[in-house]
Amino acid sequence: MTLIKEFIFDPPNFLYLIFIFVLTYISQFYFRYFTRQHPIPGPIPFPLIGNFETYHPNSSQWARELQKKYGDIFEVYSGGLFTLNNRQIWISNASLTDKLLSPYTNNNFPYRTTENEGLDKMDMTSKGIVFNRNVNSWAYNRRIVVQVLMAPKFLKTAVKNTEELFFEMEKHWEKLGYLNDAKEQEIELDLVNWMRRFMTDSVFNLTTNTKSYALLNYFNTFNTLNKDERESNNDHFLRESEKFVNYIRLHFVACIFFKDTPKILRTILPANRKKSRELLDVVAWLNSKVLELIRERKKEIEKADPDEELSADMLTLLLTINTNRDPKYVKTTDKDNLIDARPMSEDEVRENVYEIMGGGIDTTANTFCYVVYYLTHYPEVRQKMLQEMEKIFGKDMNREITYEDLNKLNYCGAIIKEVSRLMPTVSVLFRVSAKPDEIAGYKFLANTQFFINVPAIQMHPSHWNQPEKFDPDRFMDSEQQIPKNALLHFGGGARVCMGKQLAILQLKALMVLLYRKYDVELVDMSGGIKYSSTVVNHCEELPVKIKVKHSA
Repeated sequence: MTLIKEFIFDPPNFLYLIFIFVLTYISQFYFRYFTRQHPIPGPIPFPLIGNFETYHPNSSQWARELQKKYGDIFEVYSGGLFTLNNRQIWISNASLTDKLLSPYTNNNFPYRTTENEGLDKMDMTSKGIVFNRNVNSWAYNRRIVVQVLMAPKFLKTAVKNTEELFFEMEKHWEKLGYLNDAKEQEIELDLVNWMRRFMTDSVFNLTTNTKSYALLNYFNTFNTLNKDERESNNDHFLRESEKFVNYIRLHFVACIFFKDTPKILRTILPANRKKSRELLDVVAWLNSKVLELIRERKKEIEKADPDEELSADMLTLLLTINTNRDPKYVKTTDKDNLIDARPMSEDEVRENVYEIMGGGIDTTANTFCYVVYYLTHYPEVRQKMLQEMEKIFGKDMNREITYEDLNKLNYCGAIIKEVSRLMPTVSVLFRVSAKPDEIAGYKFLANTQFFINVPAIQMHPSHWNQPEKFDPDRFMDSEQQIPKNALLHFGGGARVCMGKQLAILQLKALMVLLYRKYDVELVDMSGGIKYSSTVVNHCEELPVKIKVKHSA
């Protein structure tokens, strides 16, 4: 025993043992890699870091480059001690997505992620929709949320909400001197910042029927009110509202951090340990505030007269579905239907509120900014859009917008589709197999991760005629058939975006409200879209010039 200790702790021998261990690990790694079953084209990974060396800061561009090199189906490996267990299959052709994007809830790809300790810690794998791995719970939550989001009363409220908020934003612009019509002054502003604040107010109000004051708080960063005036505007209350809004964004950051950072790295590394504590504090504070909001709303509902019409916000609708306040509610004793017929728990409502707020703000704000970018570069498309608007609304720049009006704007809808085809807000869709399966002649084990390359599919020459061309008319031609799963700006299959109709209505309303009253141009017409790409393509800035139109 003494001889063994002496051998091990002798420095040259210790280094020799480390060398032998590293050499054995690397040899075993590549032996497993090159003898793996059912190999797929892709870059050769390195131990520990996988294919990290190939990664590009713009993930959409990175995936497109790999597609060009390896084809419409390729594999990469993320890092970790057991790198070869972290296999990712990338799909870049719509014809290969039939199984992955099946519309049936009992399909073999029901999950967005593998089992994940970090998401368990966030309490997200058994509640809500996005990362819920309990198929029955996911189906129940989805059915109820879809019922809420598709309710005509809710959608009509959303249209009215969008118009009222736009008028509020115009008042802020006027107070800042942007709308000085006498001087025919052009506004120069960063549309991205205003639209993110706009959508924050919109989604927050539609979800909770309360105000987040995001637009007002952003306006106050330009405002030069003295201290007394700021205090009269409830400055403390506005700061608390801003904190709540920022914590909603941090909740999304926490999801990504706990999802992608292994427990050992969250524990060992001091910086990660600190970040973990800070994010958990944020989540705890936010949970308490949202649950407080839920319980207050429940009390309001209980106190309301049975014949009193309740507000059509999402929180109220979630709390009343499958209760006596639900006009479609039918009490059942059938054991098979008890799960679907029960009201949502407070924790389920909380998780759905987070997901709707997190998923509905940046996506719509980014898409609208991309719409504005393309309309400034294609004046003939903008003119055709204005003609459609005039046909529906006439020349009255202030006519009220209705739900029914927006559904008639087919060309505006085509513009949204074409912009989203060329510049999708979400660049990748995730799926995980529940059982072994086969795609494109390749066999896959259960728990295999699949990444659907949205930009590549939406620009694939086998799916689209002149895919690089901006042409909204391709969606107006009924004879031009769009291949199945070739347009994925709202996802696809059983996990297609539930807020699709809401987002389209909001985008159409914003297009009408902005373009019927203002001429919009980019500050820099020669520059491209400034955006960062991860899972979401974030518009970083969009400086525009806006000029008030004069009625004829």
